[in-house]
Amino acid sequence: MDRNSLNLLTRISYFIGWVTVTGIIVFIYTGITSEESANTIDDILRFYVLLTFLLSLFGIPLSIVSIFSKDKLGKRIFAFIVNLSPVIIITWGFIMEVIREFSETPI
Repeated sequence: MDRNSLNLLTRISYFIGWVTVTGIIVFIYTGITSEESANTIDDILRFYVLLTFLLSLFGIPLSIVSIFSKDKLGKRIFAFIVNLSPVIIITWGFIMEVIREFSETPI
């Protein structure tokens, strides 16, 4: 593919990035307003967050390839950083949990 035809991949990864941003906002909203009783709207929102995470995993390779396109630099960087953010957040949480687990004093 030449650099001009990579604009389609940039556009796809950019839209996946916007879906990821809305998914993160929905995730924060469900975390703040969640109660112990699960209703249908919470289940739908949790499914949407899961779908957003999977889409962002699909968007990471597209973003890496679209870095080499001739589209706007801000659009390419936005798509790359936003599509990578859910993986970074989960990795950070896992590392913090491991550090917390091994830094406690045993009882």
